[in-house]
Order: sequence, then C-alpha cells, then structure tokens
Amino acid sequence: MRREVEQMVACGMSEDDAARGIGCSTPTLQKYFSEELMTGRAKRRREIISMLFRAARAGNVSAQRKLHDMTSEAAAAEQFFAKPKPVSEPKAEPTSKPTARERAQVESEKAGDGNEWGHLVH
Repeated sequence: MRREVEQMVACGMSEDDAARGIGCSTPTLQKYFSEELMTGRAKRRREIISMLFRAARAGNVSAQRKLHDMTSEAAAAEQFFAKPKPVSEPKAEPTSKPTARERAQVESEKAGDGNEWGHLVH
C-alpha cells in the first residue's frame, strides 16, 4: 500500500482522493503514510529518471530527447530562480587618523597630479 500511495501522490492525486483510493480517511492516510506523502513524488521521479537514462544509453532516441528537454528546462529554471550574488559594500573610510605610512602611500599615489610633469611620475 505504501508504494501505491507514493504512486498516487507522484501522479498528482490529492490526499483526499488517495485516502479514498486505498479505503481510509484522510487523517488515517496522513497518520500512517506521512513519509510516502512527503517523498512519494521525489522517489517516483527519481525512478523515472533512472529508467530514462537506461533507455537513453541503450540508444532510445525518444528517451534521449526527453532527457535533453528535462536538463535544458532544469538549467533554465536554475538560472531563472538563482539568487543574485550580493553586491559588495564599498569599503568604509577609516575613522582613525592615518598612520605615517598610509599618508606616505596616498601622497605617492597623488605625486605629480595637477602639473605638466605628472605623467612622468606615474
């Protein structure tokens, strides 16, 4: 019965219909078949994908096309629903006084700016 519940859920049957299908109430189905209700669709999909791969490797062109379509759709969905990479915050200016070394670094980077000989320094 567990496999039947998985199969019904995998095919999109509601819990109420699945309960009626095996002859029990919905609360009873939920109590005794909770694992199948949660994982049935994933388990059956995995089974189907395994069968498709076996058929595709054996040369079944229809299975090859179906796998191609499935992987293309999955890649498109992954790209569409991917979380955007966080934008890095600009570094905050230090709040303490710069050290002599830091001042010298800034001065050396600006050396020659604003005069006609600046291009020679850089």
